Amino acid sequence: MNEQILLSIITPVHEPDPEAFQRTVRSVIDVMQDNWEWVIILHNTDSLTADDVLTLAGGNESVRVFSKRDNVHAPWSPRNSALTKARGKYVYFVDHDDELKREFLLPALEKMERENCDILIGSADKELADPDLFEVPTQLDFPDSAEGIIVPDDPDVRGRLLYGAAIMLSCKVIRRDLIVENGITFDPDILLTEDVLFALRCYAKARKICVMPRLVAYTYVQNKGSLLQRMLKEDSFPVEVYTEPVRIIVNLALESRISPSGYLWMMMGMFTMIYQKSSMSPEKKRILMAEIQKYIPLMKTGNRRKQQA
Repeated sequence: MNEQILLSIITPVHEPDPEAFQRTVRSVIDVMQDNWEWVIILHNTDSLTADDVLTLAGGNESVRVFSKRDNVHAPWSPRNSALTKARGKYVYFVDHDDELKREFLLPALEKMERENCDILIGSADKELADPDLFEVPTQLDFPDSAEGIIVPDDPDVRGRLLYGAAIMLSCKVIRRDLIVENGITFDPDILLTEDVLFALRCYAKARKICVMPRLVAYTYVQNKGSLLQRMLKEDSFPVEVYTEPVRIIVNLALESRISPSGYLWMMMGMFTMIYQKSSMSPEKKRILMAEIQKYIPLMKTGNRRKQQA
């Protein structure tokens, strides 16, 4: 690894909205430091070239753009490719339609270097493009501490890392060696909550995790064109696409001594929206609700997540 590169920012790009992508580029370039790099993967994209992106980035020499074409229609492919190209001590993911907050990365990295953290998690703002969308929870289930919280090795406390902002890729900085040494990648067989599975695998191997609730990492833009929102409204996905990730994530959480309760509360909200508003067939809806209800014994009551639901 090139020791001079402290941070690799990773962004998969697939046919982005021009205005949103320009906003993302401005927000990243605004915070770039000399010892950082930005790894961009143009994935099955015809509307942009590498030269276009470099022009938008003002010719910044720390921006590295790669093109990838395959038959995959999900972000796991470009994210995994970017991880093989990243050279930084730490990695940070930001999507092509999200706005990075300039006050997050520098203090986050300083805290990680000072405390020797494997993962640092901040909070998120959100922007809902349509009031009819499923509103993904962005709360942090941790006290509002200015100094930050070192997460203890306790199943219930670590379980709070599977809810809200803590599962979002753009809310966390991760030590790259943690990912590489443990062979952690984005699972090609999971479409729904694949970011949760990636985060959980990192949490299970991390020695030290820090949460800084007062550091806002980015603005999470929720729009109807996202894969998640389409999956919650359409009837084109097999029922196993929804149920298998829940089974895998819950089992891994239990094996790793991490409570899956927060994740299950979130999935209950998603499946309820599908039941109420999607075009999915009644039989599929019945199966989904029956599947999620199997996990009710693992869903702790009387906690902050229930109050926020």
